[in-house]
Amino acid sequence: MLMKNLRSPTWLLALVLVPLLVTVPTFSAMSSATSSSSTPSSEFLALHSFFNATNGHQWDPRCSSNWNFTCLAPGASSHACPDPCSLTQPWGGLACYGPNVSSIRLPSCLLRGSLPEAALNKLQMVTVLDVENNNLTSTLPLITELPNFYQFNVARNKFTGTIPALSTTLFFVFFKENDLTGVCVFASVSVSVSSSTAGPGGLLPACLPAAVSATFLQSCDGS
Repeated sequence: MLMKNLRSPTWLLALVLVPLLVTVPTFSAMSSATSSSSTPSSEFLALHSFFNATNGHQWDPRCSSNWNFTCLAPGASSHACPDPCSLTQPWGGLACYGPNVSSIRLPSCLLRGSLPEAALNKLQMVTVLDVENNNLTSTLPLITELPNFYQFNVARNKFTGTIPALSTTLFFVFFKENDLTGVCVFASVSVSVSSSTAGPGGLLPACLPAAVSATFLQSCDGS
């Protein structure tokens, strides 16, 4: 009798509908997601801080392409934030390794303001930061928490103060045409800011590891 009842249209309909009622989420549940970005949220927020600190809304448009943080505005709808590492809509000046930002290259992009130290130290996969020939001021940030950071170019800006301790992972650092003083330290190597290594105005042109000759070091300022 039981098997006969199970074959009835009513039972068959119940067997089909019950699993659907259990497993299908409601529309409101599916629409509650706030981000589809593959880039970690910590990096997205770090880029937001960098954008604000360097007057991003006034950058050269060719550099600010697709930099968009409207999803963070007060009262913004819960739509997904854009992905800085998108293959279809890449952000100006950024390169990525998988979902992580790996380099920031924004030379001659009308950046103004300062470099946000805490934010930059959260971009754990960054290897290159190039902001040459902008209008950045204040002191240089202390960037020591990036394990693969090897190139730091802040030449032709308006940085002042003493050169901070630099990451021992760095291989190329360019400081020329800033008003900096102090010593550039790379592990066992230090290069003083002096007339023998300086560019115009007594400014340090570059710091390089020990294997690089002093002649090459001086040539970085075009002399």
